[in-house]
Parts: sequence; C-alpha cells; structure tokens
Amino acid sequence: MQNKTKAVFVFAHPDDAEITSYGTIRNYLDKGYYVDLVIITNGNNGISVTEKEKTGNLYIENDVRKSETLNSFKDLDVNIIFLDIPQEVLITLLFIK
Repeated sequence: MQNKTKAVFVFAHPDDAEITSYGTIRNYLDKGYYVDLVIITNGNNGISVTEKEKTGNLYIENDVRKSETLNSFKDLDVNIIFLDIPQEVLITLLFIK
C-alpha cells in the first residue's frame, strides 16, 4: 500500500471551506492526498443583515452552517473536524494581551 501525504486546511468559519477552497481541496484529493478540514468557529454569527432585519435574530442556530459544510463535502473523502468555538469567544481570545 502506498503512503499518502496529508493536507490540512484550517478555516475560521464553516462556510469558508466551500466558498474559498473547494476547488483546491478537490485538486489535492485528485492527487491522492488525505485531506483534513479544521473548522474553528461554529458559524453562529453567519447570518445576513437582511435576515437579521427580517427575523430580529442576531445569530443563527449552530448546526445550520455545520450542516451546509457537511452537505457540500458529502461526496468527497475528507475528514472534517469542527472545533465548535462560538465566534464571539474566538474574537475575545484574539484581543486578550
């Protein structure tokens, strides 16, 4: 059995992988790499301004963006790791000195 090289992609938000890097990820898979996707936040701030105004909600359900990412990659052999950190926690950690 041939050893495969692993490619690890790290994204801040659940939808970043499919929006910014789907083609690149597919390219690595086609070349025979094992691919891991690490998604840092849970995507709860991923609500449009229009949706905020229409519903009055400031956040979306945590599983919405996660399920969209899983659906986007369902036909590809990738390992997706969700850290599920709320975005506001990550932002707070970034500004602690």
